[in-house]
Amino acid sequence: MKYLLGIDFGGGASKATLLSEKGDIIAESTVEYPTLYPENGACEQNPTDWIAALCENTKSILEKSSVSPCLIAAVAVDSATHTYLACDKNYKPLRNAVHWTDSRSRVQANALREEYGEEIFEKSYHKPDTIWTLPQLRWLSDNEPDTFSKIGHIFFEKDYIRYFLTDVYCTDYIEAQGSMLFNCNTMEWDDKLCGLAGINKSVLPPLKAPTDIIGAVTEKAAKVTGLAIGTPVICGTTDTVMEVFASGAVEKGNVTVKLATAGRICVITDKPYPDRHLVNYSHVAKGLWYPGTATKAAASSYRWYRDTFGGDYKELDAAAKDIAIGSDGLLFHPYLNGELTP
Repeated sequence: MKYLLGIDFGGGASKATLLSEKGDIIAESTVEYPTLYPENGACEQNPTDWIAALCENTKSILEKSSVSPCLIAAVAVDSATHTYLACDKNYKPLRNAVHWTDSRSRVQANALREEYGEEIFEKSYHKPDTIWTLPQLRWLSDNEPDTFSKIGHIFFEKDYIRYFLTDVYCTDYIEAQGSMLFNCNTMEWDDKLCGLAGINKSVLPPLKAPTDIIGAVTEKAAKVTGLAIGTPVICGTTDTVMEVFASGAVEKGNVTVKLATAGRICVITDKPYPDRHLVNYSHVAKGLWYPGTATKAAASSYRWYRDTFGGDYKELDAAAKDIAIGSDGLLFHPYLNGELTP
């Protein structure tokens, strides 16, 4: 029997799942990590927390399952789209990662929308807003010029974690679509969009398909994760498309509803639907897309409530069972960190 290991990095925790080759869940492990709010509008994460969660999860999975690491046929990593990490020429982080929900780049996004909005929209299928890497890089250039000048490589979250496992620097084209540095028509990094961010596209990772095997677990990574040296590592991609695919939504007209850190409603189509009020990404399944809507704080609202008012999830779930369906008309708008398509 061979096994497959998938490791997800969400907005507040990493979850690892070990599957048999028949698709049965053998073991699961979850490790939380903090999100940092150093100033108004800021939303950052420390990449060392990602690596610590990775190592704890892999060791826990192996212990719970008693599966030999040599029997794991492949590992794949996913994470939320376009949380970027600026690194120097030696691949060392220059600062904390900027989470996709960071809203400090409002001024830069507005300026881009006014001056270059049409061209950006035609190439990226999205309007400039604070969630995209392009305006976030403009914010970094304006506010931390010394750090910005030292950028040698730009990682996205899952790609940094996978680089830790393999020493291979790359990303997938679906992740790239969320950067606003990528031309969705040519399916390549775009010189003009990169120029608007003040970078050369040489600092961006080479592009791969999500299903490509891009490398293998190194000896260094094996020592701290418990994985076997040489275990194949798949490129992987962003969390939403992994969830869409895993739910079986692989035909035009299928619809998915996701309530994770963010909330998404996605409709499977055979082409993109560029719209300033929608989010557009390619599907893992060739020839398909999954345009849809998004809200920034779905399940993360629950974690915010727990962290602010106390209790644990089981206790809160038990209390919620006594509330009538419809909550007597009480509505909660989860605008805890700005908003997206609503």
